[in-house]
Amino acid sequence: MSGAVDLDGDVNALAARMTEVYERGGYAAAEPYAERILAKVDRWYLRSHPDALYLRAHVRHALSQAATDRGDHDAARRHVADGLKAATAAGRLRDGRAAFELVMLLMARADLHLSAGDRAAAAADYDAALDVDDPLGHPMWAEAQVHLRLGRGWARQRSGELDLAEADVRAALDLASEHEPRLVSLCLDRLAMIRRLAGATDAAVHHVRAAEAVAATQPLDAARRGERARHAASLALEQGDADAAERHLDEAERQFLEVGNQRQAAGVAAARAEVLRLRGDTDGAIREARRAAERCRTWGEPVGETEACTVLGLALDDAGRSEDALAAHDRARALVTEPVELVRVDVRRAVAAYNAFVRRANALRSGGTGGTDDGSSSDDEPAAALDRAIDIAVPCALAADAIRFGMPAGDFRESWTAEAARPVVDSALRMLTAAGRADEILDLLEHVAASAALEPLRADPRTSQDVVGLDLLATPPRVRSMPDGDSPLEWAARAVRERYGFEARSPEVVDAW
Repeated sequence: MSGAVDLDGDVNALAARMTEVYERGGYAAAEPYAERILAKVDRWYLRSHPDALYLRAHVRHALSQAATDRGDHDAARRHVADGLKAATAAGRLRDGRAAFELVMLLMARADLHLSAGDRAAAAADYDAALDVDDPLGHPMWAEAQVHLRLGRGWARQRSGELDLAEADVRAALDLASEHEPRLVSLCLDRLAMIRRLAGATDAAVHHVRAAEAVAATQPLDAARRGERARHAASLALEQGDADAAERHLDEAERQFLEVGNQRQAAGVAAARAEVLRLRGDTDGAIREARRAAERCRTWGEPVGETEACTVLGLALDDAGRSEDALAAHDRARALVTEPVELVRVDVRRAVAAYNAFVRRANALRSGGTGGTDDGSSSDDEPAAALDRAIDIAVPCALAADAIRFGMPAGDFRESWTAEAARPVVDSALRMLTAAGRADEILDLLEHVAASAALEPLRADPRTSQDVVGLDLLATPPRVRSMPDGDSPLEWAARAVRERYGFEARSPEVVDAW
């Protein structure tokens, strides 16, 4: 937050007060002052004056962030749109102050795009913000650039581009180390998160410990203390330390609420449900996950709601309520849009669907009805339940393997293989075996074996300028198990196109006979 030029009495005083209360109470505390400044600016007869345009862009950003913190994304989008109009008009008047406000507003709009699941639009805004130059040497320019790179890294992380995400976070870390030491701990925490996703837990712990040491030497505001505590809780959960996770979650929620950030505080609630599940309190985890999902929905936190629905599904499956678990995972799937996240959700959906089949089959063998979780009768017999599980698992197995195939060799691909590709292929094979579908088993085995033996063949820019960046074999080939006829898994390949938006197999065909 920065001061403002006075064209009308006490605008400077209001701007100074807005900055002061923001430092203590975040955007929620600054909002009333931003509204008063905006009301004054809107009454100025020279509304196109550079000072008026600058002020309008400046306070619209503050108002958009306050709206986002309380989950009102519609209001946030309106404030951002109005702020961008003002910043653009100020830029046309060669007002150098508009550059910083333009960057902040583009970042705010990118965050809103991410919340709506539009990663392409978010990426475009992050890239546009990176192209903006600093003509005046703004005192907060370096801080904005750190957050800009962290934001783009978060977008790439959500889409599974972990190598690119790590590059962005390391660039942010370099900037913070040189210009903003108090943000170094935040960058290290983000780096630890990416290393954990890559399966490199030891490296993640190292980064977290380094972040703790740096944070102890730097003043952090409440929002950053909350984010640090949330990272620490996530790591404690991964290490199985429920008590430490709970302490960190209490601290994170307290810090977020201190600055009126209801949205981030709501996101903490999903992890509380996972703490209860880790302790073996299945009923408590189910109750807490339901509350967390509702709270996240209320405050406009789709990532937290997705996490809550995921924990709910896992806890319901732990309780033997497979159909309810599948419904919870279905809700999580409806909240995500990126192919990598869709595959992750479908890995869990496949398990829940298969467990539903097993429980129904066992109930029939023991003389039960094979009905639904609530005990009512159902026409959905075990065979139909198994078909449903296969319909989820087999396309998911092809999709997960195609994603693995396109990843560069290294930690990230190994982590994806262990997390998603191998488990869902194993599940799919188990289901196809239970159904006696031998041709599909053979087709899946040969497909996976072939893709594991091949590396993606990419054009070498040193040998041909015409094919720079072209993927010559971006997805694994189809292995033809039988001389004639379509692939037994052609239905699953079509489903991958429909459900995930990419091809599971290239047009290349390899004869296995």
